[in-house]
Amino acid sequence: MSTVENEQNAKVQKENKVTLPKWRCKECDFEFYGLSIVCPSCEMTDVEEIKVGREI
Repeated sequence: MSTVENEQNAKVQKENKVTLPKWRCKECDFEFYGLSIVCPSCEMTDVEEIKVGREI
């Protein structure tokens, strides 16, 4: 694979990053990243989005 192909592949991978939202549970104040809005700590669905999350 050539250097140009490697650079193109790296660019495509960077563009395809997924950003996970960050949530805070209103019941137990647990903060977590994820696509699910169910708190992994207390399993309640009363959560609020607190910021755009991290890339994976």
